[in-house]
Amino acid sequence: MVKRGLIGLMVVALGWGLVGCRSMRTEGAAGEQTAKIRIKALIDGADTIHIQGNRVWYKHHAYQLPGLSDGLNEPTIINGREWRPNWVGDESSVFEELDPPLPPDARVTVERVRGRGRIFWEQPSPENNGTLKITIDDRGPNAAAWYVLDIDW
Repeated sequence: MVKRGLIGLMVVALGWGLVGCRSMRTEGAAGEQTAKIRIKALIDGADTIHIQGNRVWYKHHAYQLPGLSDGLNEPTIINGREWRPNWVGDESSVFEELDPPLPPDARVTVERVRGRGRIFWEQPSPENNGTLKITIDDRGPNAAAWYVLDIDW
């Protein structure tokens, strides 16, 4: 009985790891609402992820488009949901199903869970129409790398 329970627990834990982090809303110490999303993407070069409300899109800067490295066609995974953007030049189509949506005045932290390059971000503000901009710079090493980002507010 104990062995079966441990196996079930391991399957649940593996399932969480395979599908990523689902959107999560919790209440902070002062009663304010907090939220978390996870983005997993294959990056080769430099790209900026834009998040505004329930919308997510890329601006591509260098090397190969996200997910399309060396003949691959890997999705970006947002809160466990696959997204394969279409591209017009250096700008992707828009994923419009982000849940929870990012508030325009959110104070955001970004944690790199996986990846090797530099990560930096611009907070949402009235000056950028409440858009969080996360730049991933993977230009140093050869070949693409998987990045996993946890975004909290």
